[in-house]
Amino acid sequence: MYSNNNDISKIDEEEEIFLRELLKEFYHQLITINNYSNYENILKDWMKEFFDNQENKNPEIVLKLMENHKENKNWFSSLIGFFYEYDINDSNIYINKNKSLELYMISINNNKNNNNKDNINNDEEEEEDENKTNIILNKRKLISKEFNNLENVQVMSHNQYENFNGLKICICNDEINTIEKYFESFDKSSNNNQIDLTKEKEKLVELNNLGFCYQYGMGKVKDDFKAFEFYLQSAEGGNLGAQNNLGYCYQNGIGIIKDEKKAIEWYLKAANGGINLEAQFNLGICYQYGIGVDEDSKKAFIWYYKSAKEEYSPAQNMLGNCYQDEIGTENDLEKAVYWYKKAAENGNKFAQYNLGNCYDDGEGVEKDEIKAFKYYKKSAYQGYLNAQFLLGLCYHKGIGTEINKTRAIKLYKMAAKRGHQIAKLTLEYFKYLDKDLDFNKK
Repeated sequence: MYSNNNDISKIDEEEEIFLRELLKEFYHQLITINNYSNYENILKDWMKEFFDNQENKNPEIVLKLMENHKENKNWFSSLIGFFYEYDINDSNIYINKNKSLELYMISINNNKNNNNKDNINNDEEEEEDENKTNIILNKRKLISKEFNNLENVQVMSHNQYENFNGLKICICNDEINTIEKYFESFDKSSNNNQIDLTKEKEKLVELNNLGFCYQYGMGKVKDDFKAFEFYLQSAEGGNLGAQNNLGYCYQNGIGIIKDEKKAIEWYLKAANGGINLEAQFNLGICYQYGIGVDEDSKKAFIWYYKSAKEEYSPAQNMLGNCYQDEIGTENDLEKAVYWYKKAAENGNKFAQYNLGNCYDDGEGVEKDEIKAFKYYKKSAYQGYLNAQFLLGLCYHKGIGTEINKTRAIKLYKMAAKRGHQIAKLTLEYFKYLDKDLDFNKK
């Protein structure tokens, strides 16, 4: 990818394309992470895999190219900071925590300045030490603890915008492709880099975000009734995300009396009024389990497909389930694997686990224990309970990796602590048969 003259101060067209792709993929990984406590390992593993799959891509030279890019502060500050914080791909990049913090703060301050200009949630400034690691990672603190190990639950819509040199990009609805469109428009005219959002649409987005903040107590005192009011105002104005959220409130009795039929009405408004991937997915769940409507697996399949084809990973995973378990369609294990792969590539921990099972059992693919181990590990790193147990089993039995009973015990203990019953029994088995092992080691 590098210029023949080895002058990294000049970036040619091929290098420019590569850097933009790296940037897009980096942010895509960030927005799909569910397990924030382990994000460092997840990102480091992804970065290593990314460079392993590239030919003649040296992380040291890529770092220099980003540093010399004319938009190094606007586009690449967080990514450069990540390179300095970790030794990417065992390269010779000098780890410099102070340098990484300095670059992260550029990203944070750029974002604050842009937010102040746009007057979006100005009263909710976050502390710099809390934001230290990465502006997008920390601002995307969606509340997921209650649903952390459930793949068939409804989801909320929350529009969080980030800025690239003045461009606002919605990063919570898998709209990362907007970056590509921006790059194209930036090439045509550097002065024409602002998405044309009307004041009314911006206001509706603010109302929806405010509802989200009140619902989860993010910068506001938690108040379900106020959350519902703001969702309603935004939804009546035509905001699709708010319409989906209003459906969620009616379904679960949040700030209003529970009414599953009204939930369906609002989900349908959001799904039919434009492309709202969360609402389409939620309708799939409702039709599959008969929530507010008669159970209809074929309609569930249709709604999952509509959402999945637009790259919404929870729907892609559920579509894989449909093909595997004959839900609204015929059994087709190869198609199940296809959709699990799509969702897994988009960072879905449930799909990663399901794909691991497919490789482990040889369903829809040729049996491959090494790949099974790989996907169990990806899912476990994101905190999926069942994957943590099976990863422990891999280390215990030597499935796709070398036997390592110490690691197996650590994973079993982790899963057992979170309520995995088989992990608890397995630990008792270990204690009975392997009395020489140190079970108190953390």
